[in-house]
Amino acid sequence: MNVLINFRRILVPLIAISLIACDKGPSKEQKAEVAEFTRLNYIQAAYQKCLEKTKKPPMKPADLAKFFPEGVDVAEVYTSKRDGQPFVIIWGADFRKHVTSSKPLVLGYEQSLTDSKRMVWTSYGVLEMTDTEFLRAAFPLNHRPKL
Repeated sequence: MNVLINFRRILVPLIAISLIACDKGPSKEQKAEVAEFTRLNYIQAAYQKCLEKTKKPPMKPADLAKFFPEGVDVAEVYTSKRDGQPFVIIWGADFRKHVTSSKPLVLGYEQSLTDSKRMVWTSYGVLEMTDTEFLRAAFPLNHRPKL
């Protein structure tokens, strides 16, 4: 499982780079996939910086605002371009307590599927998951996802 997840963490950015380098360029769907991957990575990085600096997990979007890189549109970063809905973020979760788990811990995700998959921010990184993979993952703070 870890090999597959690590492979996915490398594969998505590689595909993005190779598509951008192609003469035709990426399709609208491919651009949206890269955008979601990037947005969730921004959220993940800001969340981690907040944990490191404040020693506690953020409880709301305002807690992360100062931890995003300059130039990131904080008003838009929490919305998926693929489904047009806000990402579900599990606020108050400290993923550092789950590093030894054999299941990825879900911390944020797209609300809807696109091509039978959704972008999911996990303790393993940002991944695309089917509903089956998503439901097999661990969720903090007794979170129950709505499908």
